[in-house]
Amino acid sequence: MEPAARDDRLPRILAGGALLVFVAGLALAPMAESDLFFRVEAGRQILARRGLPGVNLYSFTYPEHRDIDTSWLFEVAAAALHARGGFPALVVAKAAVLVATFAAAYALCLRRGAGPAASALALAAAAFVGRERFVERPHLFSLAGVVLLLAVSDALASAPARPARRARLVAGAGLAGVVLWANLHAGVFVAPALLALAALGARAEGGPGARALAGLAVGAALATLATPVGWGL
Repeated sequence: MEPAARDDRLPRILAGGALLVFVAGLALAPMAESDLFFRVEAGRQILARRGLPGVNLYSFTYPEHRDIDTSWLFEVAAAALHARGGFPALVVAKAAVLVATFAAAYALCLRRGAGPAASALALAAAAFVGRERFVERPHLFSLAGVVLLLAVSDALASAPARPARRARLVAGAGLAGVVLWANLHAGVFVAPALLALAALGARAEGGPGARALAGLAVGAALATLATPVGWGL
């Protein structure tokens, strides 16, 4: 490695490390999310029944009301983690998701040409402002999903008109991420919109990846339905 490359790498590592330590510090707070008790119990019911109940188990006034559970996968994971490590395991898992999400966002900022210090400071400010939402709820996966699709959009925007193998792999990973997101949180409805806007932007700039992004937007719209609730989203 050339000395100049080493000199450039050190600020990136230091700024990124400081950002992730800061995010972890905000995330590793005592659990105070009352909604989590319901989520854990819902996950237990799904595991016990080996399927979604489909009706409202928690209302004595209208127990037969249809229950459209768009976060069933989060609930199953929460119940499984709680069974093995209690609430501390859930807090640690939440912190890991947030740290990974901000690490990906930091890498994306650097890829787009922002400096290490500016990237770390902007993301740290975003984390500080949003710290009250750093709770054990499924909406965290919508934040992760948005970062994933921004990275996919960047990769495809410069792809050739006829996607190469790498571009197809990126698009496939994006679709797989949308399917996973759709089973974790209903915020997945923004995925096709983000990709469609990216396609319009690429077309306006004359980028070769506009067609690939448009196709992925259509695929993402269909992928949002790949859940037990289907059109119920």
